Amino acid sequence: MNERKLWMVWIGLALAVAAAFGLWTGSDVEPGIVAAAQEHPDSGSQAPVLLSSEEAEPHLRVVDSAPDAPPEVMPDDDELIAALRALGSLDEYTSGDVPAIEARVNELTMAVITPIGRLQRAIELLTNGRLTEDPTLASAPERGALRGLVFGSLIHRHGQRPGSKLRAGNPEPVVALALEGAPTWTEAVRGRLLHLAEAFSTEKGRFLTERHIRHVVELRALHPDIGPFYSTLLGYILKDMPKVDQHLLLDILQGDQEDPILVRLALEQLFGQGKDQLAMGLARAFLTGQDTPLPLRSAVLRAVASAAPMDMALDCSQEFSKGGELGLALTLSYRAGGHEAVLERYSALVVAGSEPEFRRLLISGVSDSSVLLGVAETDPEPKVRGQALITASGLREFNSQGECLDLLESSLGLPPDDPTGLPPHYTAMAVTNITRRNMASSDPLFKRSIRLLEDLLERGTLDERAKSRVHAELDRLGISH
Repeated sequence: MNERKLWMVWIGLALAVAAAFGLWTGSDVEPGIVAAAQEHPDSGSQAPVLLSSEEAEPHLRVVDSAPDAPPEVMPDDDELIAALRALGSLDEYTSGDVPAIEARVNELTMAVITPIGRLQRAIELLTNGRLTEDPTLASAPERGALRGLVFGSLIHRHGQRPGSKLRAGNPEPVVALALEGAPTWTEAVRGRLLHLAEAFSTEKGRFLTERHIRHVVELRALHPDIGPFYSTLLGYILKDMPKVDQHLLLDILQGDQEDPILVRLALEQLFGQGKDQLAMGLARAFLTGQDTPLPLRSAVLRAVASAAPMDMALDCSQEFSKGGELGLALTLSYRAGGHEAVLERYSALVVAGSEPEFRRLLISGVSDSSVLLGVAETDPEPKVRGQALITASGLREFNSQGECLDLLESSLGLPPDDPTGLPPHYTAMAVTNITRRNMASSDPLFKRSIRLLEDLLERGTLDERAKSRVHAELDRLGISH
């Protein structure tokens, strides 16, 4: 198995473990988890046993257990570290017999997460550096502690129904301990937790939920040196979450306005909840502020472009974008119905003869080469025509290099002040996109492209930045100049 397959097997098995304990509760279990398990027809106290079939992915079934649970015995640190090492090395068990693999998952997970005090001690060992073997890599015990944290929190959170022999505890203090201890971890360990948090950020199982938002926001403010780590965790919490408390989102927007990621996520959540006027009012407050930093301004524009109703998103982008936020066009165009809405707005602006900079921005996100070539021939503004050719020549599936070169060559032959021409640096960028398509040196289109670049240099109309770009491209191609 390759690494990706190993990882997917591990996630599937871990969800199955959580599924078994979810069945015990009879409530507060995600539908996706319940569907992954089957209940044994017999009655009595129950414990998880891993089973599988050839027709389905590995799953858990609940069967009878011994009448009495073993006493809660806390292992010493050496014993616990050995269990963490085994859990962190679990990938080694994914290439054998499936029932044996599942049984091993069950055994190792339970050895670390029950009772809850074991899991807490594991996080303490992780935080005080006892599990670190190489500061550049996450060791097997460190991986085991993180896996225990994520899967243990899911299992204990689901609790138990009356009669169950699992001594479920409250995992939230352990999660809080881990979040607070993250600044002492190595970067590799924090990265591992981000992978797990992303994998378990859906309705099938959420490691971090709305209840953790405020704590993560506070920790991000306390530890700005690893701010991106906490911001990424917040992104996993807020992404696709059905509904986050409006007051909490307002607290984020009012209390941490220097964090572009948080502002963007909070605004997107408000738009997603249908609070369009509230979200747009807050967005405008940011965008009209004279002291709003550029990264924050860009984050607000992106939030509006991605989550506001399309007409509102286009109106806001037209009013507040300054032509340089070309990424907005992709965000707008890639939304459902976005491509059509963008072209409709572009056409209306052409008819009105207005907003050439915004027309240029809109065209930068269009992915239809025939539309782009049409714009390159008909738009009255040279920069918009030039942007259309740059965008077209950069499309992955662009097969109209000849038509593009025709337009570029005809423009190059015009006087510099001719309004039907193109800015020279736009021509240089479009030609460079074409030469980077790995054409053979004998290809006539390649030869035409090289001549265009050489002509641009000879005419002396390029600014220094564009001239450097052309020199670099000719050097890359091995063309003397």
